[in-house]
This record gives sequence, structure tokens and C-alpha cells, in this order.
Amino acid sequence: MTDQPFTPDQLAAAGQQVQPPPLGTGPGEDQMTEKAGAASATEVDVAALLAQLQAQQAAMAEEIARLRGAQAPEGEHPLVSTATAARELIATHFDRGYKGDAAAIGRLADDLVDASGNAISSGDTAAARKIARQLEVELSRVHPGPGDHHYFKNALALVGYHYPIAADTVTEAQPSNAPAVSGAPAPKIVAGSVTG
Repeated sequence: MTDQPFTPDQLAAAGQQVQPPPLGTGPGEDQMTEKAGAASATEVDVAALLAQLQAQQAAMAEEIARLRGAQAPEGEHPLVSTATAARELIATHFDRGYKGDAAAIGRLADDLVDASGNAISSGDTAAARKIARQLEVELSRVHPGPGDHHYFKNALALVGYHYPIAADTVTEAQPSNAPAVSGAPAPKIVAGSVTG
């Protein structure tokens, strides 16, 4: 057995059958240059290109605004969800047997959730921020010390760091969809009240 799959006679016969293409059948050099020059642009109208790009950008901005306007808000406002999550973490922390005035801190956490809903309705977060700061101070007083107290640490981070960021997202008053109590008009929120 040989390493070549074809014999020398077969290779010679195949070489005689292969013919090179005839000379002069393709486009000439001058024709190639002419076609290449016609196909590529030599000048760009910068003003027209800029106007086209600005028109595309404006159309994209309008489409983005239209799509955002069509989206309904989903879920709770971050202010309420942050306060609710902090309240649940605080309750879980005290349910595990840690020391501290769980009832007082729990009431303060409840007040924070209530104040958060009022802040979204009224657009004023001052009272809610005050309660959040009080809750942060009270939590700091009952700090369980070194160790992995993740419920406590996460609750403290929510109240001290994340809650003020969520409060910054409240920009304007939202209409209340709460029904009036017993047919009477909805009560007014009095400035200086605990949650108003």
C-alpha cells in the first residue's frame, strides 16, 4: 500500500484535463477603476447627515416617551415596600429572641409604613423621614453586638440607607383612592400629626 490515493498515471491524466481560463475575458484595469470610482462616495454632506441623525434621535425619544407613558406602574412604591420590608425584618429579628423593646420598635415600624403611604399620597416625606430616623436610632440602641445578625443588619440598612433614597423618589402628590369613611368626605391630614 502506498501513501498516495492516486497513481502517477491518474494524476497526469487529471492534469491534462484541467485548462486555465482564457486570457482577456475579465474586465480591464480601466473598467475596474471606473466602476470603483462610481460606486464609492467622495463627498459627504455633513449638514444633511447631521439633520438626518437628529431626526432619528428625536423620533427615538418620542417612541421612548410613548412607551413609558403606556406602562402602568407595577407594585408598591419603593417607599412603602422599603418600610414594609424593614418592619418584617425587625419582627423576625425579635421573634428569634433578641433583647430590646420589641413592642415599641414594632409600633414605630408600623408608624413608618403608615407614614410612607401618607407621604406618597401627599407628596410630603418630612414626617416619614423623621419616623425613619427615630426608628434607626432605636434600632441602634438595641444592636445585638458582633456576629451575623442578618435580619437586624438588613433592617438597619433599609431604614438608614435605602429608605431616604426611596423617599427622594416621591416627587408629587398622588391622588388617593381610599373611600370616604361612612359617606363623609375623606379626613384632612393635619400637619404635625404622627403620620401626616
